[in-house]
Amino acid sequence: MYKHMLVGTLLALPALAIAADNTVNTAAGEVFVDPNGRSLYTFSKDKKDKSICNGGCAAKWPPLPVNPATEMLYGSQSGFSVIRRDDGSEQWAYQGAPLYRWFKDMKAGDIEGAGIKGVWPLARADDVTVRLYNDDNRRYLVDDNNFTHYTQTTCRCRFQRA
Repeated sequence: MYKHMLVGTLLALPALAIAADNTVNTAAGEVFVDPNGRSLYTFSKDKKDKSICNGGCAAKWPPLPVNPATEMLYGSQSGFSVIRRDDGSEQWAYQGAPLYRWFKDMKAGDIEGAGIKGVWPLARADDVTVRLYNDDNRRYLVDDNNFTHYTQTTCRCRFQRA
């Protein structure tokens, strides 16, 4: 009996390891990834549970398909669901937002598509509300209203005591 339990436990370990690899830490924070470690994005113009990215859009932003590999990553994860696309195929969504990859992200952890035209935010696994805006020349940190955030690295401030 113990032998069967041990074998069953050992067979389950690889599945648990795969299920835990659905996020990666990037320069922009923790984001969800596909089975190859490529960053996932959402499209601000999509409606809840409805993708409007088709044709040429879907060629540059391939939808995250439902298949055995993605089922292992997201099938039992809270917040993930399956939606049906206009072409009848199935796509993963996170909290109702359809998930995509960017065709120029070549390796695990790339975030080249982050913030393109202000409508392609990363699918965040953390609860950070600041995101990247990419105008094809530079990237900016912006909030939900696309207001730019700045950081200051040096300060020549003068403080007076009251």
